[in-house]
Order: sequence, then C-alpha cells, then structure tokens
Amino acid sequence: MLAFLLLILPLGLGLGGVLSPRPQELAQKFAQVNNARASDNFSAELTGLELILEYEPWRGSQWQRMGRLYLDTHQPGRAADAFEKADTLGALDTQGILWLADALLQNGDKQACRKVLKDLPTKDAFLLNQAAALLRQAGDIQQAEEKIKLAYEIDPLNPEINFQLGLM
Repeated sequence: MLAFLLLILPLGLGLGGVLSPRPQELAQKFAQVNNARASDNFSAELTGLELILEYEPWRGSQWQRMGRLYLDTHQPGRAADAFEKADTLGALDTQGILWLADALLQNGDKQACRKVLKDLPTKDAFLLNQAAALLRQAGDIQQAEEKIKLAYEIDPLNPEINFQLGLM
C-alpha cells in the first residue's frame, strides 16, 4: 500500500497543478515585460524587469535593458548601477558601455565616464563618434580626438566624422 501511494502521489500532484521550475508570478512578469516592450510602456517594462531580476539576478542582458530604461526615464544613478551589474556579469556590450558613460556623465562623474571610454572595444565608426561626443562633454578633448581619428580611419567619407575631425 505504501509503495502504491509513493507511485501515485507524484502523478496526482502533476495532474492537480502545473509543475514549473519558475514561480507563477515570475512567468507572469516575463509576459508583462514582453507585452510592455511591444507597446513601448517603459514603466510597466521596468516594473516587470525589477521583479524578474529580483528572482534571477544573473540575467546580464536584462540588467542592460533595465539600465537603458532608467536612462530613458531620467534616472542616471539607477541606470549606472544597472549597467555596472550587467558589466560584472559580462553582458555589457559596446553600446551598453556608451550608455554607462552617458549615465555617469549625467551623474556628474566625468572622471568615471572618461575611464569607461578609455579602451572602448569597437571598430564601429558610429559608436566611436558617440564616444568622442561623450568625451568632449566630459572635458577630455585629447581622448575625443583619438576616437574621432579612429572613426575616420574606418569611414573616411562620413560627413559627420569629417566635420567632427575638422572641429578637433
């Protein structure tokens, strides 16, 4: 009789409820985030991401997305924290590094902004141009000029890069 109950009990639990490795609330938040992203509802997406990352803090790409949302909603301090968590997890891409530098600059931390952009890992002329603009705002004209020159080597016919190089 005991063996019979041990065999039937898991089957009964499986039929009686949904077995899931995720809490139901978390699954609902994933759906909320997807719906909010599709409808450009930043507030709802941010709320959902905060709960998701409370349960699953190892999701680096989600930290980067949350940082971008914080930046879009004029919360640069929280954005910088989120980008730094994404960086710690190895999920911060080159665009994310630029967003981190922007958040640091908006927080008034020009030194940290310059440090983040010093060794920007890219060969993309557009991203290098963005980095140069941030470096100019941070007061590092020499490093901004280096980034513009790198961008010029990649795309010498780009009128924006040529203009910025002429200004330098």
